Amino acid sequence: MNATFQNAEQLVEEFKKSGEFDRLRRQLLTQFTSSDEVLKPLMTRIEDISRDKLASDKRLEIKMKEAIHSELMQEVEKYPMIQQAVTDFSALKDETFLSSIDGYLGNIVRGENNVNPKLWQANPSQIKQVEEEPSKDAMEIELEIGELVDDNVTKTS
Repeated sequence: MNATFQNAEQLVEEFKKSGEFDRLRRQLLTQFTSSDEVLKPLMTRIEDISRDKLASDKRLEIKMKEAIHSELMQEVEKYPMIQQAVTDFSALKDETFLSSIDGYLGNIVRGENNVNPKLWQANPSQIKQVEEEPSKDAMEIELEIGELVDDNVTKTS
């Protein structure tokens, strides 16, 4: 029995209702924020931008830390680093991941039950890495950026 969908949004809604969308989203976010492939280059780039801004803008030396932090965050936001990190994230290019979503959505369109309700899983080495080192949420990453800023401010003062 085929399910009839008037548009792609209805298929997406059905996918979200299944709960699989949220599970995949959480798993990918955990893997993304726990991955040295992504986080180390991102944090290095943020450090470089912060150091360059502090070295080139001498008026920052007389500002309060909160104002310095705000200006450095604005400087960092000028660059599409997060978008580039997501683009470079290998899990989103994983053929197993892509084909499992395709199969799951195909089952929804055909009105078939998804026998294996859980799609793609991170490979064991990635899961182990996540267990050893908890993922960082956006607030923790911003706090790390703030600490980098504070360290750089202290070094230049």
